[in-house]
Amino acid sequence: MRKLAFILAICLAAACSKGNEPFVPKADSGKLAANLIIPKSFEAVSGGTVSIPTLGDTRLDVGDDVYLVAVDGSIYASVLSSVSPSEVAFPLPDGVISAYYSLLIRCSGNLTNLGYVYVSILSGSGTPVSVEPEAGSTVYGIVECEGRGLPGVVVSDGYEVVKTDWRGVYQMSSGKMWKYVFISLPSGYEAPLQGVLPGFFADLTQDASRPERHDFQLRRVANDNFTLFLLGDMHLAGRADDIPQFRRDMRYLNNSISKAKGRCYVLTLGDMTWDAYWYSKNYYFPQYLSEVNRWFTDVPFFHTMGNHDNDMNEVGDIEKTRAFNRNLGPSYYSFNLGKVHFIVTDNIDYNNVEAGTDHRGEYVHDFTADQMEWLAKDLANVSPATPVVIASHSPLFKPEGATTWTNKLDGADAPGEANTEDFINAVKGYNVRFVSGHTHRIAIYDALESQGFIEYNLGSVCGCWWNCCYAEPDIHLCPDGSPCGYGVWEFTGAQLKHRYQAFGMPENYVFRAYSMGEVKNTLTMEAVDNEAKFQKYYDEMQRFDDNDLLLNVWYYHSAWQIEVLADGTPLSMTRDYSYDPLLTWAMTANYYGRHETSNSLVAPSRWTHYFRYRVPEGSSHVDVRVTDNNGVVHTESFSWPKPFSMDEYRIVN
Repeated sequence: MRKLAFILAICLAAACSKGNEPFVPKADSGKLAANLIIPKSFEAVSGGTVSIPTLGDTRLDVGDDVYLVAVDGSIYASVLSSVSPSEVAFPLPDGVISAYYSLLIRCSGNLTNLGYVYVSILSGSGTPVSVEPEAGSTVYGIVECEGRGLPGVVVSDGYEVVKTDWRGVYQMSSGKMWKYVFISLPSGYEAPLQGVLPGFFADLTQDASRPERHDFQLRRVANDNFTLFLLGDMHLAGRADDIPQFRRDMRYLNNSISKAKGRCYVLTLGDMTWDAYWYSKNYYFPQYLSEVNRWFTDVPFFHTMGNHDNDMNEVGDIEKTRAFNRNLGPSYYSFNLGKVHFIVTDNIDYNNVEAGTDHRGEYVHDFTADQMEWLAKDLANVSPATPVVIASHSPLFKPEGATTWTNKLDGADAPGEANTEDFINAVKGYNVRFVSGHTHRIAIYDALESQGFIEYNLGSVCGCWWNCCYAEPDIHLCPDGSPCGYGVWEFTGAQLKHRYQAFGMPENYVFRAYSMGEVKNTLTMEAVDNEAKFQKYYDEMQRFDDNDLLLNVWYYHSAWQIEVLADGTPLSMTRDYSYDPLLTWAMTANYYGRHETSNSLVAPSRWTHYFRYRVPEGSSHVDVRVTDNNGVVHTESFSWPKPFSMDEYRIVN
């Protein structure tokens, strides 16, 4: 165990260099491996032998330990099987899939880190299946399952889109701009997993003119019926007690997965990490993967790229994505699960943005021209009768009032780029469910549902960037007052049943009810020692009448029905654009009361899923009934006025 921990420490240190260049270590007092020529990539069949050219005496012996360490810290051990003046060789350990690895060799008791190498696993048993590049082809290979090629599988480099032929072979003339190739996983198949990462993509390691082969081995799986878990912004960074909070949340998620119907998958919605802390706290994708792999076994994670998943030490949109691509996958891609086609996109555009943390906020919201061309090619292979789920980090629409919305994407400044309306037009003719993150809030835009388009902007895992539980134990909320949680989408064939699940709460927790007179009695200026910056939140609460009932129904859709009765009499409703009282109390007042007002991440946000009712003077009892899109009725009954309490909303650990 101590040896493996030492290996992992060395490899994580190497990972922080974020480099992929070949490395030739120098001799050091006869102890370290020397004179090895480490190529950019190795090609071998699964379990085959890998050879490393040498320049002379390497000081290595047959039986010396060899380690391949994956980006998430998984260690694959082997030994040198042959040593000669021209090369050394070792068999690939079981479980190695096509991916980047740190390569280490133990020589005379000392461990030498030889840097990153890409291992490309080729199809075949003993020797690779014979596939040759056609004239002009720069990326080629075979897609197979159980030793047989799969015809008709869509393959792309992020721009070109081709299909495998009857043998399962694909050929592509790629400019290798994105430096990866991926398959659009066909329905009924999955790629091998390395931790939570499915191997449906491969890195391109050669220059644009040199052909290179990348094969994909799939396995059959019954996934016509499956459950998809959607995780919004996580912002893991090793700050604000985030890791212990995250681990508690993952226990709840794992419990949901264990009870779910059919095969289970996870789709993240961006900002898994927080670029501001990549270097200062040495926390980025390897640490994120190591953390999620603690909790999940045999659960494929598909990742969406967020603005905070860009490398601010690089220049421009493409270069800033390289670390994400190398560690988590393509910037945009597609796959199929059961009867549903999924498209993951990137609408955070850092085009021409310089390096440096000061430029972190200079991105714009749009879809690049290359991405839009790729999207059209991808959809050309999808029947309009097929349900389509499209994910992006930034939403297309944003609420600006109780019932008013605006287009969120407005950054297009070059031919072919797409803002909100352009994107909607590009996917017309398909039944599209668009899902997004970024805001850390929940908003469902259903004005275009009759035209086959609806957007779900989901809440976040981290809520107020992990500050809420940090301020008030076990109160875990987003800036709109929605609970931190995740989407649970159950697909039965093409039919979808979906809900939003709060961490640590029962399934029927879908709203909160506030007696605003009680709220006003609690959220006073005296409670925050008359801190001037709290004045606007105090004023917001004062605009309500003491007899107002305010409902926060966070996953509200226009098809939902809300009924409120006072002493058996139905009350009329007014839509409201408000701050959430519980969040304002638990976090904002909590921080301001301690005069910790410099943190801009603790302020609540006005949002759209609020409903106001005037309870008649003298009423003694209120009943609330909320019927959701699944036909499930959620109820709460209480004496009026209802006490304003934090304790009933704390997460049960």
